[in-house]
Amino acid sequence: MTLDEIPVYKTYAVILDKFIVAELTDTGGRKKIVVRSGWHGHSDLAGFLQDELDDSNIYPKIIGGGKIILDPARQSVEIYGESTSYGSEPNRQTTVTIIQAAYPGFQITSGS
Repeated sequence: MTLDEIPVYKTYAVILDKFIVAELTDTGGRKKIVVRSGWHGHSDLAGFLQDELDDSNIYPKIIGGGKIILDPARQSVEIYGESTSYGSEPNRQTTVTIIQAAYPGFQITSGS
């Protein structure tokens, strides 16, 4: 598996409650920011990401997280707060951009 093959966004559940942001680094020093979401705890999401990367030479560093509410009926996604395990990611706008690409046409809002 290469860094290019790893999706920028992935959810592990239909009902979303939390998200993490990770910086992935390959053995060549290339980096990629990814977001993972689900109803699981932040540490669980980090474990799922690690499972995705098993047997690869790609290493994750969790750089933050928060809460996420997906409302398909209203075509909206709200991201807010921070992870008690990892804090808030350094650039919330990057997270918004990744979520917007995953849910085109949805209204994305970000709070503190």
